[in-house]
Amino acid sequence: MESPDPKPSSGPALHLVAARVTTAGPVQSDVAADGSSQALANTRIELVFDRYLDPRTATRQAVCLRSDPNPVESAEDCEGGVLLNVTYDPAGRVVTYYVDPGQTPSLLPAATHYLTVYRAQGEGEGAGFRAFDGARLEERRELFFQVVDPGGLEPQLPPVVDDATCEQTATSFGVCASCHIRRPEATPDAPANEPPAGLELDSLDRALATGTRAAHGGSVGATGNQLGAKTPAKLGAGMPVLSPGDPGNSYLVYKMLAATEVDAATLAPGETERLRQGLITGMPMPPDNVRENRPDEATVRQITTWIRSCQGGE
Repeated sequence: MESPDPKPSSGPALHLVAARVTTAGPVQSDVAADGSSQALANTRIELVFDRYLDPRTATRQAVCLRSDPNPVESAEDCEGGVLLNVTYDPAGRVVTYYVDPGQTPSLLPAATHYLTVYRAQGEGEGAGFRAFDGARLEERRELFFQVVDPGGLEPQLPPVVDDATCEQTATSFGVCASCHIRRPEATPDAPANEPPAGLELDSLDRALATGTRAAHGGSVGATGNQLGAKTPAKLGAGMPVLSPGDPGNSYLVYKMLAATEVDAATLAPGETERLRQGLITGMPMPPDNVRENRPDEATVRQITTWIRSCQGGE
């Protein structure tokens, strides 16, 4: 009989390192600890974490936003909460909430608003943020800010990316495309080549054609971690190389982050190595022995934008 997959061990607790709202300008500003921040009525809320998240926990149920000052312990207690839409940028570990434009009213009323960021209650299901290895938020966070409506505001929506920007993103794959290219025959400038794992990254069309399949690093086991499993016990099992519209569920992003220099000011010490050991199978991308043209955080952010907006995700 096949033995169950081992339960991944958790790293250090997850921390919320910044919370931002849209203020006059408009600009994104840190939420003041004393609640004096004046958010516009169409604010978007950005939460920045010090560890890479389990993207399955970056949901609207992971927070509660309302004008009622009474504390809430869990999503079930969030009576009268604002309906929010959510996106997750794994490169910056940023979860962004937008007021759902379909609700009435579509803007926040001018009043003090209270934001609760939930801590997961234990093992298994339940609202609350977790790191990719299952570590929970250190503590429930409660923030508050003022809402002002100067008039003439429209609901904020996730940014729309035009076709030219989508095409330009092809250059973001950088050195990865030099290996991930299919070249059946040698040319005067380059030898014949078969791309590793069949993944072609020399053009956006070929990336889309060869990347929307389960990553070869996905695991199979008795705990339901078959390729394509909806809720595998271990994050990454069955994860597609590229998931249109969902960069947090795209294995390629994590392979690149494992080889990327990111902002150490907001990243927990040792997090890149934890990502390599806990999620990545094989070498990061590009491999350690390739030192030129390594991606930086901005480059990976461009790729996450392409995955979200340029592959039919909208």
